[in-house]
Amino acid sequence: MQAVSLRARSLSTSLFLKTLLALSGAGWFFFLINHLYSNLHMFLGRDSFNAYYDALKESPAMLWGIRGVLIAGIVVHVGTSIVITRRSLESRPQRYHVKKDVVTSYAARTMRWTGPLVGLYLVYHILHLTVGAAMPAGLAHDPHDYYGNVVRSFQVPWVAAFYVIANGALTVHLAHGASSLFQTLGLVDPQVDKTRNVVAIALAVLVCAGFASMPIAVWAGVLVP
Repeated sequence: MQAVSLRARSLSTSLFLKTLLALSGAGWFFFLINHLYSNLHMFLGRDSFNAYYDALKESPAMLWGIRGVLIAGIVVHVGTSIVITRRSLESRPQRYHVKKDVVTSYAARTMRWTGPLVGLYLVYHILHLTVGAAMPAGLAHDPHDYYGNVVRSFQVPWVAAFYVIANGALTVHLAHGASSLFQTLGLVDPQVDKTRNVVAIALAVLVCAGFASMPIAVWAGVLVP
């Protein structure tokens, strides 16, 4: 009886952790959609892009409130993913003699490496364009010219390549996370699951393609200093 109780408690805790993982990921997904909207002002020119970000800084309380929520969300997301992964590995102390991936997807199998890569991308992006402490060698960060910081940075080949590759990893990560969100929350309906998954994957691809479009546009000479 005690063993059954412990197993039930373990399952309940795992479900709770997966729900936290899904909800924190969903929160970041919605933020990325809004962030993409902000960044697409790049294509409206320097004045529009700079004015948009100047307006955001006019309300420090709101700005830091949003940042606080995002920081809490990423801490929850990373923390729960580490616990879930550790439990999964501990439940299989011996390696399989023959490893088979059953009823899974490429994205699901690669979440453990896309997650850290996306995390590295996030840290670098903040240090690079938010803080200005990781500008490419030879470039100075201008705290008043956000547009110029972006364009000059993406003119450096390795920086632009890193952003494009990182957005590829983000696409895979978001596509799996978005498509599995409803299953994690118990909202399963065979009649709409396939359509919902297609929409989730398409949305992830569109969001990340939008972010990748900026370094590509600099390469193509569409966005210039």
